[in-house]
Amino acid sequence: MALEGNRPDKYAFEAGLGAVVLNGAKFSLRTEITARNLLTEKFKMLDNHQSSLRVIPAFKLSERMSIFVAPSLNYAERDENSIYGGRTVWKAWRRDRTRNTFYGGGMAGLMLKL
Repeated sequence: MALEGNRPDKYAFEAGLGAVVLNGAKFSLRTEITARNLLTEKFKMLDNHQSSLRVIPAFKLSERMSIFVAPSLNYAERDENSIYGGRTVWKAWRRDRTRNTFYGGGMAGLMLKL
């Protein structure tokens, strides 16, 4: 989450709170709210952060293994005005004025219970 060619972020940490909404024999539904902050190489906190709301439906392959696809709604706030991706400057939802934006995302994976 930094400008191309000027990447102060080196590390990130994320914390969140989740809940199991449904827990059936073959299907489960979980939700979580998370917050991510970025740190420099010397572990100094940056003014950029991201908050996410995820809904995580999972299909149980066995008692200890599930696969999931999780859509998310994210909110990002940063101290820089615009994001550069290659030669494109991305400005969304008046980002250049407020320096924040909402966007969708997702993740997929394999969940193992230990």
